[in-house]
Amino acid sequence: MTLMDLNLLPSGAKFQAVKIKLQKKVRTIMAVILSVWVVAVVIIFGLILLAKVRTAAAESQFKKAQSAYMALADNIVTNQRLKYRAKIVGEVLDKRFEYSKAFEAVNSFFPSEVSLTSFNIKSQGKFQLLAATTDGKSLDKVEKVIVDINNQRDTKFKSAKMTTLSYSNGKWIFSVEVGLK
Repeated sequence: MTLMDLNLLPSGAKFQAVKIKLQKKVRTIMAVILSVWVVAVVIIFGLILLAKVRTAAAESQFKKAQSAYMALADNIVTNQRLKYRAKIVGEVLDKRFEYSKAFEAVNSFFPSEVSLTSFNIKSQGKFQLLAATTDGKSLDKVEKVIVDINNQRDTKFKSAKMTTLSYSNGKWIFSVEVGLK
């Protein structure tokens, strides 16, 4: 035994010294654990705060994008309505029958020697014409016009057919049914 190993303290004091050293170690370990917990709590709260800030920024961007989309959606709806209305107007114009052109074509149907007494609209593009002439040669011209129309040599008319023909008081009275192109 050396002088250094010699412990002159009573055994109760030795026990207290060990107890004090153990308490110091426990306090040190507790301080380290507590420090780690405090650092962990600070980091967690920091991450939570960062997440809230990012969420707020993302919500702000979302609201901006949503308002831009809603404005764009209104423009798209207006645009689609205009396109739809323009399409309907175009369809109506395509299906519309031009009566002024039809009347001009009907007036030019007979030669000048034939007088048109009346005409009726049977359906869209079909007319029934009642005419009279005193000359048989004029009637021959009318028959030639009808043949030309039925042989597709006329650009205004699709079809023509003489439906009635009578002779009374020196006049040829006849009716012709005409279909326009």
